[in-house]
Amino acid sequence: MTEDGRYATQVKIVKQECPDADDSEIVEEFRRYEEEFLIPPEDALRSVVRKFQTAAGIELTKIAAPAKVEKKVDRFSELDPEDRNVTIEVAVITYTPRIQMVRGEERQVAFGWIEDNPWEGGDNRERWDFKDWGEQGENLAPGSVVRLEGASVNEWNDKRSLNINRTTRVTVLREGGTPVMQASSEPVEIATASANEGYVNLVARLISAKPDVIVKRDGSGELEVVRGRLGDSSGSIGFLSWVPLEHEPGTLLKIDGASIRKFRETPEVNIGDRTMIEVYHDSAFTSMEDLSKANKVSISDLRNGMRDIEVTVQVESWMQRSFTSEDGTERVVRSGDVIDPTGRCRLTAWCEIDPGAGDFLHLTGARVQFWQGSPDLVIDEAAQVSNLSDAPWESIDPEHHWVDIDLTSMLSGGSRRGIRTS
Repeated sequence: MTEDGRYATQVKIVKQECPDADDSEIVEEFRRYEEEFLIPPEDALRSVVRKFQTAAGIELTKIAAPAKVEKKVDRFSELDPEDRNVTIEVAVITYTPRIQMVRGEERQVAFGWIEDNPWEGGDNRERWDFKDWGEQGENLAPGSVVRLEGASVNEWNDKRSLNINRTTRVTVLREGGTPVMQASSEPVEIATASANEGYVNLVARLISAKPDVIVKRDGSGELEVVRGRLGDSSGSIGFLSWVPLEHEPGTLLKIDGASIRKFRETPEVNIGDRTMIEVYHDSAFTSMEDLSKANKVSISDLRNGMRDIEVTVQVESWMQRSFTSEDGTERVVRSGDVIDPTGRCRLTAWCEIDPGAGDFLHLTGARVQFWQGSPDLVIDEAAQVSNLSDAPWESIDPEHHWVDIDLTSMLSGGSRRGIRTS
């Protein structure tokens, strides 16, 4: 659908009241209301008609718009592009709020995914994008099932989505997870940002950054990205930048319009082309030295999806095996069990290292992935490993290494091995 076609229904109604109005000017006015005031075209109709009637010297009249007849459906496939008073039950998959400045005033909108046929399995559902113009975040928590009354269909470039307008009634039929926090233009601490998904502003120090590539799902090529870690006094968090990052580690940055996404249940800052990044100056901000210490973790701190971490472990066992990859290449993977005073986990190395039982290894830039339900440390290059000559703790006997924790800590913590409780 063309840009003009996007507002075709509204343009037709305006022309009924103002026959001499120019179509392109009408389209531009609807676009202005939507982009500057965040008002969808169906809600802006009365104001647009009034403007063109006044400009043409026409006596102001009531809009001769057709009555909004409710259209109650069960599936998205039953909807047409012109439907403006839709009632449908949907499952909320994601909800992402965002703050936009409109003539010096903060306005909040949100977008995400919804699925029809919410009471059936995922194979029988269709997924659409939606935009929330009515600040309904409390009722649209991911995982919930809701009934929408008074929603409208939007079509753009042959793709349909649903508008949840200011007048749309949202009824929660099944509670979901924790409501997504409302977006704010004020910077928040990393600990606060990590608790929810959505758009955030941060002031954080760049701890590390290195280029990486992501292979496209269709195999058509690679995307160049930058991965690294940010920190403040409340903690640290990994980031993924889809745009070049021209700052050195240690630089204090003000980041506006980043988004928090969870990768394997681990929050990560996503930086895109709409994110604003600038150098920030604050002499009282936590130093790079203190932040680097905070980036050091123990086995009990490991969570699936963590990247660029620093940890010291004692080797319990080590082995290697060969296998044939999908492309027919012979590869070797090395792995074993490792321990520290807080527990035990596995370590996998995609590089040539051969430590002995009892050796102490210091790992930098390591990542974490789950293996059989518990964290697995992974390293890709031998340069990430240092074999320590000075023991960081008294050698641990693996046969009798059990970490005692209370039941509350076990339930609220991550997956761990080598623990016991009473």
